Amino acid sequence: KNRWLEYYTRSLLGQKGLFFRCFYCWLVSGSVANQNLQGELQPTSAAYVDADLLFPLVLRMEAAGICSCWPHPLQLWKLLTSKEWMSQMCICPQFQIPLTTSLSKALVLRDASKAAAMAVQALRSLKKDRDETEVLEQVVAKLGYSYEGIDVKMVSCEQLAEALYFLLTQPNYNNGTVYVQERINVSLEARCFLINGRLEKVLYTRFARIDVQGYVREYEKESCSLRAMRDWFMNDEEAWKDAMSQIQQLCDRWTLWLLAQSAEPTVSLRILLFKDNLNFGWDFLKQCFVER
Repeated sequence: KNRWLEYYTRSLLGQKGLFFRCFYCWLVSGSVANQNLQGELQPTSAAYVDADLLFPLVLRMEAAGICSCWPHPLQLWKLLTSKEWMSQMCICPQFQIPLTTSLSKALVLRDASKAAAMAVQALRSLKKDRDETEVLEQVVAKLGYSYEGIDVKMVSCEQLAEALYFLLTQPNYNNGTVYVQERINVSLEARCFLINGRLEKVLYTRFARIDVQGYVREYEKESCSLRAMRDWFMNDEEAWKDAMSQIQQLCDRWTLWLLAQSAEPTVSLRILLFKDNLNFGWDFLKQCFVER
């Protein structure tokens, strides 16, 4: 018992007598089951915690002078896990976020078809403002406080109403908002791992299978950039170098954005960058997600 007390005391004690706390958990909205890539429901992992219960605890700890060392201080943690940043940043082209809007749970429950039509019209208006075509055939519906693509459905505009209603009426889910994005046809994903603002590792993946319900079920992965360039990019070295330059620029830009949200430097971060398959070259990384 004394050894455990000593261990936890040391884990809380930081440099110069400051106290820090690490929260090794995944925040969800409600008490949900964990769904694997094959779509099977499994018992909720011990690391999944209801955000409505944990955030007040974090607030009380920070009010007592105990800083949240990992993953983030409270204000940034809320912003990232809720995914509110997607709709806030999508109108800033330099951040390369797919156009995003949101719907309240009440609107979806009252009339899912009307809610879906409103979301599609909102995205078309946003596309028009960007001087893009208003054509919108595929969209993505997703929930905040959810990870690993569990509550992400890729559907047509005609299927959106059903997807919205399904996501918001799952048992034990308390999400009050659902996000709707334009769907980008992805040919390659770069999972960028940053430590203290420096890009340390990139894992390349792409969707191997999307089932009839719109869920991603399988991924292809490659950790070697040379093999990824050869097998997935037709061995175009010049275009690949341009892609790496764009990746670094976007990582730097998002690191600055994080400093605007919290003056405390972020220790570790994963940024997901997706390349559209409309052009042969990386003409441009069209999609970006920021995670803890």
